[in-house]
Amino acid sequence: IPISKMQGRQREYYFKEIIPAWTGASQGFKIGLAKGLSVMKTGQGGSGTKLGNEGSLMLQPFSFSPYKSLRKIAPVVEMPTRALQAEDLVAKGIAYETEIYAQAARQAAKEGLKKEAFGKKVAELAATPTKEMIEKAGRFADTATFTDEPGNVINEILHLRNVIPGGKLIAPFVTVVGNILKQG
Repeated sequence: IPISKMQGRQREYYFKEIIPAWTGASQGFKIGLAKGLSVMKTGQGGSGTKLGNEGSLMLQPFSFSPYKSLRKIAPVVEMPTRALQAEDLVAKGIAYETEIYAQAARQAAKEGLKKEAFGKKVAELAATPTKEMIEKAGRFADTATFTDEPGNVINEILHLRNVIPGGKLIAPFVTVVGNILKQG
């Protein structure tokens, strides 16, 4: 007996989601890894992160320096930042695709589809997700990587960090830490 039935509420999750979610995780790893390797190599292409491509100048100041000597050492100096951005892309890719496939399976289960029809519906929805599925998967990926929107307290801390000289060096991961605390 599903727990939702015992609690008298609509069923939200299905056991049938597990295998499609694993498929999504596998696909997401491949997608995220390709994006992550691109960031490691070029320092650009992080559109799957909160920073997006606009973060390149902020994260790679040596690459955009007017001085040739600084641009030459940029890949070495900026490697830790690139690695963090690449890791974020891999994790977001896994979380995003996992949720897309899970939502597809959830929809197919709600429609009462079985066996081949279930598999076809999951594949169809995963290949062409709805706008709502894309938005939910994006929010899920942000939550899973602790990069969702911070609350009011964290926003105030971020403001202080940004106005204090050297604040970003002293407290670089305020949003992630705040979101970990927020999620519990």
